[in-house]
Amino acid sequence: TYNMKVNEYNTLKKIVILDFMSEMNLGDAAIQVGLLKILSKSYPVATISIMTSYGANQLPELEGEFTHSLSKETKLFGGLVPTFYPFHETSLNQPFYFETSNFFHLLLRVWLLIALKIGIPKKVINQLLGKQYRPSFDLIMKADLVVVRGRNYRSRKSPLLQIIRKLSKVYHPLLCGLLKKKMILVGASIWEQKSRLAMRFLGAAFRPCSLIAVRDKNSLEMAKIISEKNKSVVPIFLPDLAFSAFGKREELIRKRKLSSQADHPETIGLTLLDWNSDEPDARGKYQQSISNLISYYSALGSRIVIIPQVSISWDDSSALLQGLTAGASPDAVTVIRDDLSLEKLIELYSGLDILVGTRMHSTIFAAIVNTPFVAIANDAGGKWGI
Repeated sequence: TYNMKVNEYNTLKKIVILDFMSEMNLGDAAIQVGLLKILSKSYPVATISIMTSYGANQLPELEGEFTHSLSKETKLFGGLVPTFYPFHETSLNQPFYFETSNFFHLLLRVWLLIALKIGIPKKVINQLLGKQYRPSFDLIMKADLVVVRGRNYRSRKSPLLQIIRKLSKVYHPLLCGLLKKKMILVGASIWEQKSRLAMRFLGAAFRPCSLIAVRDKNSLEMAKIISEKNKSVVPIFLPDLAFSAFGKREELIRKRKLSSQADHPETIGLTLLDWNSDEPDARGKYQQSISNLISYYSALGSRIVIIPQVSISWDDSSALLQGLTAGASPDAVTVIRDDLSLEKLIELYSGLDILVGTRMHSTIFAAIVNTPFVAIANDAGGKWGI
C-alpha cells in the first residue's frame, strides 16, 4: 500500500472509483476487491461508490457482474457513455454489432467533453444528459476524490483502432479532469503507443492526477515518458492490486502441501485463453500444445484441473476445450464449472503442484500461494512484467 498526503486527504467523505470491469473475469474481481480493501482501510469514514466502464443504460443487469466487490456499503453506478455488451448471452454471434454500437455511441458522447471544455454550465449539461445518466454525473460532481482504476492501455495494429480504444478507456478520467476533480490513477499497464493522438489522450488523462501508479516496470518507463511530456506527476510502481485481495495468504502457504516428489507433478492446473494472433495458425498450435501436455501427463498418472478464470460471453474459452482432452482418460481431467469465490479460487491454486497459465492473473494467484507456474504470454504487453 502507499501513503498519500495525509493533511490533504484525511477529510475525504465521498470517494468514487471509476471504470470497474466485469467480475466474471476473476482477475479483474481480485484487482477491484484489493483496491476497495486498500481504500476502506485508509479512509474508514468515507463513502465509496463504484462507476463501471459500462453505460448506465445497462443497469440493472450490470449488478450481476459485480458480485465480488459489491456490498451494502458500496453503491454501483453505470458509466456516462452508452454501451451494448451482451452480458447474459450464452453464445456471441454478432461481435461486430455490439463493438460498432459502442464505437458509435462513444463518438456521440464526445459532445459532453466539448461542453465542459467550452464552459457550458453544469446544470445545463445535467439536463441535456438522459435521465439514466444524471445520477452518475451528480456522483462525480459531489466526489471529494476520484480514483481511476487503471486499465491495460494497449497498443493496436491499426492507429485508428488504437485511438478509438484509448478514448473509450480514458473518457471518464478526461471528464473528471475537465471538472477539476481531485484524482489518482492506480493499477495501469501501458503499452508503447503507435499513435500520437492516443499518447495525447493518455497525457490529458494523466495531467490532473496527483498520483499515478503502474503495476509493472515496463509500464513505468512508458508512463514516465508520457508524464514528462505532459508535465504531470512522476509515476510510481505499485504491485498489482490483486495481491491485496486476499487476507489468508500466510495461512494458505502454511497449509500448502509440498510439491510431488515423483518424477511428475500429481496435480497440474491449466487456465486457457482463446485468442487471435497475427501468426498463422497460432490458435491451432496453442491448442495442439495444450492437448499434448494433457495427453503426456495424464498417461503418467497426473490429474489435470482446468480452471475457468473468465466466463464473460465475449471472452469465453469454452470452445477451446473441444478436442483438448481426446487423448486423455476421462478420470484424469477435471473441468471446474462452479462459480468460485475468490477465497475458494485461491484455495484451489494452493492445492496445485504446478500451474500452466495463459491467463495472466491466474499466475499471480499461483504466486500469492507459492505455487510454481509457467506463464504463456498471449500478447507483448508490459503486464507480463508483473
